[in-house]
Amino acid sequence: MSETIALGARRFEIRPLKLGQLRHLLDAIEEMAGKSGGGLIEAAAKIVASGLAPAHPDLTVDAVLDLEATVEDLNAAVAAILRVAGLRPQEPGQGEVPPVASPGSLPGEDSALFTAPSPPAAATPTRSSTA
Repeated sequence: MSETIALGARRFEIRPLKLGQLRHLLDAIEEMAGKSGGGLIEAAAKIVASGLAPAHPDLTVDAVLDLEATVEDLNAAVAAILRVAGLRPQEPGQGEVPPVASPGSLPGEDSALFTAPSPPAAATPTRSSTA
């Protein structure tokens, strides 16, 4: 499965990733945790560069950041890359990929979407009443 995305005036083909390339994509996704503002855009650019590597191996993060693209373009690119990589459900009615950023969102508000939930609290032992 491949897909084509637009970033600004340029179009890019997304091809399925090899396992080694998938590792780089997952590392890039992990870098999004806790990011806000420009750091979030840079992390998304790393996802795009990693996800486009099979079809565009010479595309760098700096080249992605230099594209005249909108936040909507970037969100759509990240969503498509995750979909082609098999990291999001494809069945109709399933949840959509959360956006990298959205107009009017507060700084840091979107970064929590990539943070794993805390584990449940452990039971606290209590003193037995049969002493």
